[in-house]
Amino acid sequence: MLKLVEEMRSAAENGELKELTLSVFSSLIGKRIQTFSYGFDGQDNADDFIVGELISLWDLSGKPETISRSLIKRMKEKMCIVSSSGRNTHIMLNNLHGVFCCGDEDRFILYRIIE
Repeated sequence: MLKLVEEMRSAAENGELKELTLSVFSSLIGKRIQTFSYGFDGQDNADDFIVGELISLWDLSGKPETISRSLIKRMKEKMCIVSSSGRNTHIMLNNLHGVFCCGDEDRFILYRIIE
């Protein structure tokens, strides 16, 4: 995975990656992409997967019963990309900007299509 992180960091620095936005998401379903996000203190992240669907954190969580109504509401509003194999990619939709991000809403996801 470290090799992919280094490769994607270089691609990002060379302007070869695009911002992952809601407007392009549906065109990526079923395609293999590689994603990259800058992390805190050099802890960058990269992934390689076939795009599945966009689902709420609530649906992804298994709908636990012992949490507050306000947390349930936030989980239903927060959307996440799941790979075609059902794996949580931890890529979330930033509803304010229509751009996907990692855990921090100001760290946008960059991507490229592989297949």
